[in-house]
Amino acid sequence: MEEIPVSPYSKVFIDEYDRHPEGCNYNVLVLQQIEGALDPIRLQAALNALVQDHVLLNSHIHEQDGELYWRRNDAIHPLQHYTDRTLLTQVIRRPFDIYRGPLYRWALFAEGERRYTLALVGHHLVIDGASSDEFFSLVSQYYRQQRLATRVEAAEIAAVNRQLQQEVKQLAAEGALAHWRAEAESLGALEVPFERSGAGREDEAGELRFHFPKAQWKALKQASGIRRVNDFLALLVLWGILMARSGNQETVYISYPVSIKKGQKFALGGHVNTSVLPLSLRDGASFSDVYRRALAFITAAPPQSRQRFNQLPTQEVVRALGIRALPISFAQTNLRDAALPLADCATWPLFEANHDMASAALSLEYEDRADIDALQFRLRFRQGMFDEEDMRDCAAHFTRLMQQAMSAPDAPLSHMAFYPAADRSPPDNESLPLPGRPSAPVLKRPRNAIRKTSRWSMRGCASATVS
Repeated sequence: MEEIPVSPYSKVFIDEYDRHPEGCNYNVLVLQQIEGALDPIRLQAALNALVQDHVLLNSHIHEQDGELYWRRNDAIHPLQHYTDRTLLTQVIRRPFDIYRGPLYRWALFAEGERRYTLALVGHHLVIDGASSDEFFSLVSQYYRQQRLATRVEAAEIAAVNRQLQQEVKQLAAEGALAHWRAEAESLGALEVPFERSGAGREDEAGELRFHFPKAQWKALKQASGIRRVNDFLALLVLWGILMARSGNQETVYISYPVSIKKGQKFALGGHVNTSVLPLSLRDGASFSDVYRRALAFITAAPPQSRQRFNQLPTQEVVRALGIRALPISFAQTNLRDAALPLADCATWPLFEANHDMASAALSLEYEDRADIDALQFRLRFRQGMFDEEDMRDCAAHFTRLMQQAMSAPDAPLSHMAFYPAADRSPPDNESLPLPGRPSAPVLKRPRNAIRKTSRWSMRGCASATVS
């Protein structure tokens, strides 16, 4: 096999592994409940063929003369069969050895007559959000015994990665590092709101799901008067505003994914860059102010270049900013809530063990599916660091902020009320209802922010579950 250089967008995973080889924060999981006439032998053959046909899935990281490459594994590791479901968490959380491989783990748990749990685990080096839909459909396709007509070979992958390496070098030479260093002076220490006092970090991840009607969101965008609102950026900015206000901070930075178009195929491995959006609420900033500044920042690029500064790889951005961690994140992603089609079987997704939060402690993710009339949100958090009640409040606060900020985009964000009306009467010019909006219960500050306040029920959330 031709030597395949590692993509510049893979190095962040390798650096993180070198620092924390015992971690499971990059273990990407597809977990499905299966009932029916599943053929385990056929499933094993399908997964073996899938690995055989995808070069990187069947490889591991190798260092040679100070450079990193992909090297083919000695063997294909088959589907593992279990009857003790108590081992599921261990199977999912077991760290991968990226220097030995494999970077995948398939496990089938037999739970009774025609009933199974299937866990497909891959390291983020070989699967990302952009390619997860393709991976999902490939498993189903291979189970139908339909292999690919053409494969992406090692030479093509190597060519793509070398081209990306050159583009990153050119981007740095054209001012990307200076762009990011210019932001470093305005960034202070980032406090994560809602975090329990004295809480220790752990890998166990909890999640809370809620949704917001698309028709209501569309009406809010139209009423805002902001031309051509970008959903992703507007929601990212709103999340950043909530984090700043909830943590009593004027500036925050939020990490978010940037898809690298040349690397979107599943066969090319993980190619989603993580960039950073700094946000400032200083000088009476309104939502409109913060949104427009964010739009200019996120689209900034060298003159006459087709690349943007946010395509500089994560590790270089972090170094340029002088920050040590990215504890708060936002993403538009695949929430992995679809059933895996398998012939003669009924299947449905399970959500009990998604730990792939990378370095984030608190993350808001959403999915905009054409077949659902609401934006689907997932709030993910480290269970040892946050209280579930506060996470419910956080989700409620976010939907309330969506309504407030978009209804009055030019109102100073500092005037948006964060205390329940029943808790106290606002002093003059503080926490007043927005113009044209009825008086209503408003956002509660998290438990670690100055004072404890009473709860209020979710608004604009039709459902929410914690698992």
